[in-house]
Amino acid sequence: MTRTYTMKLLLCFILITGIAGCGGGGGGGGKGGNPADVSMRVFPDSIDSGDRIEVTLNLSNIDFFDQEYVVVKLRYPSGLSYVQDSTILKTNNAKENFTSQFFSLERNADESTYLVTTLTEANLKGATNIEISTFLEGMLPIESGIVAVDVDHSDPERVRFDISNPQFTSLKEKRVKVSG
Repeated sequence: MTRTYTMKLLLCFILITGIAGCGGGGGGGGKGGNPADVSMRVFPDSIDSGDRIEVTLNLSNIDFFDQEYVVVKLRYPSGLSYVQDSTILKTNNAKENFTSQFFSLERNADESTYLVTTLTEANLKGATNIEISTFLEGMLPIESGIVAVDVDHSDPERVRFDISNPQFTSLKEKRVKVSG
């Protein structure tokens, strides 16, 4: 009886210390380990095929944490198509077109497309708050698709974005609809 009681007590101790030791992960700070706070606006969220949706990302409190790059990944469903040369970066109230040297488009097997933007401190010209806007055009009907964003530091082990392993954790997402 004493041995059973001792085992139960030990098991309870292990469970309690394990639960108390569990954290949310993701590093410290209010940003959950992300290099920026992010908000996203998708307008309008319901369009007809051939119409466009504007996606606006606001990144604030950007911190490179001694990393070379901050990577912004925008994921959107098939049925939407990126409008070429529509991406604009706004820093310190100055707007500039983001040319293709600053981003890539990657499509994965589940038919999602990623618009991947790599930012450097030089790109941002010292700004810690920026706005990135781009247009997506409705090409095929979507009943309820999701546009989502993730912001990460560059991974020194990965030279470029890997579509087979996008390491994407949605920080913000919005539902969209494209009518035929």
